[in-house]
Amino acid sequence: MVEIVRRGRLITILPTRVALEHEGLRSILLKPAIPNRTAALLRRRGAYESAAARAFTKLFSRTIAGADLQ
Repeated sequence: MVEIVRRGRLITILPTRVALEHEGLRSILLKPAIPNRTAALLRRRGAYESAAARAFTKLFSRTIAGADLQ
């Protein structure tokens, strides 16, 4: 997604940290600021999970555990 925006004439809303990591992107302060959102990872109990889904869940959990969530 970031690469599509960077190469084209599109816009997107990204966290500042992500925007600063990519050369060729610039940030614009939004007023009023976008409200904070809560992310959730939902899974059906007892349902089959592929290896990719399990790996993503593990990565997601580690990322959230190390995040500065105010």
